[in-house]
Amino acid sequence: MKTPSVREATEVDNGAIEEVCRLATEDLRTVYRPGPSLSAHAISKPISRLVAEIGNSIVGTVRYCLDSDRLHIIGLMVHPCRRRKGVARRLVESLVEIGRASGVGRLSLFTVKETGNIPVFEKLGFRVVRETPAADLVSASGEPLTEAYMERTACRPAGAGR
Repeated sequence: MKTPSVREATEVDNGAIEEVCRLATEDLRTVYRPGPSLSAHAISKPISRLVAEIGNSIVGTVRYCLDSDRLHIIGLMVHPCRRRKGVARRLVESLVEIGRASGVGRLSLFTVKETGNIPVFEKLGFRVVRETPAADLVSASGEPLTEAYMERTACRPAGAGR
């Protein structure tokens, strides 16, 4: 499997990014969808986006922002056909590099526990810091959802454990 290259997104990428995001969230929508008042994590900092490419195809994307002492990850998405092939790891490695260059000591993100993504992010070096009820998300099953806030240090290699 070819290792994806990662770069800053451009406007030309918008169509491919939208398609990756649509496909990547299809299975998530069987668990939850954003509620009408989704604003609990409103970001007031400038948001940037990276894309992961294999050949000329965008296979993953992530938005992020620098927020004082951390780089916050927003919506890491991988094309379903490219999951478990190093795309998310390569995007996170790029974010670690950006974090180090910017002088921040940690990366952070939110994920919904019921999606099963916590173990994925743990393999990428993150750990759960806290869990709270996800009041701004609507469960597809009607059951309560839990949101996990996760962090990792910018210098710890992914997969190095806690």
